[in-house]
Amino acid sequence: MKEFSAGSVTAFVDVVTEVVSAWKETYEDDSVPWLPWFRGQADADWPLVPAAYRYQAVDEEQLRSEFRRRGTPLITETPPQGDWDWYFLMQHFGIPTRLLDWTAGSLLGLYFAIRDRAKSDAAVWMLDPWWLAERSIQRVYLLDTYDDDALKYLETLGSRLQYPPLPVGIRPTHVSRRVAVQISCFTVHGSERRAFSILAEEPDAGIVKIRIPRDAISRIAEQLNVSGIRETTVFPDLEGLSRELTSHYVHGPLY
Repeated sequence: MKEFSAGSVTAFVDVVTEVVSAWKETYEDDSVPWLPWFRGQADADWPLVPAAYRYQAVDEEQLRSEFRRRGTPLITETPPQGDWDWYFLMQHFGIPTRLLDWTAGSLLGLYFAIRDRAKSDAAVWMLDPWWLAERSIQRVYLLDTYDDDALKYLETLGSRLQYPPLPVGIRPTHVSRRVAVQISCFTVHGSERRAFSILAEEPDAGIVKIRIPRDAISRIAEQLNVSGIRETTVFPDLEGLSRELTSHYVHGPLY
């Protein structure tokens, strides 16, 4: 697995630029709107595993059925239009799914990595979703929810579909404001739980890790804040505003 390290926003951007230049050389068609994806994680040693595969067993069919049955009257934004929209919404509200969140914005990925100020090295994973698609569905293509290949990863309730082994990138419907603002993208996992760990070991793999040293996290947070990347940037709602104001104007508990 290729791994880099970045102790500042400038160093991070330099690494991203270097990786992008190397990856773009593999594509002959300049008309393809190619952009890498980024995923920030608070602990650099966490694997790329979706929430549903962090448990011994998840009854996904029952979760999907109950979320749709009971969640319908609670929708406050764009109503879901199909199975994939409901699945993206489940991920958005914290139900374990086979989805992993990514963003097409490098600094957004960096912010997600350091926002919790964890006491360990953080990491930003960088993914070439076209490389992943070529490995998983043998097409250099980003899936939309209506594609036949996408249907293989989300069965109709009751069908008990056998998923393909490898994950693939899919472009989500903007089912919420946060999804739109965060330039959200998703990979959806198949049957192989350790797929990304296996893929990352391949020669010329389209996935790398950028480690963020623990002692650089506070400095990077300040640099991102000056650059306009802060809580209300990625969470444009009252919850995000409340967290941002608290971080600025509330200082240390007395007891």
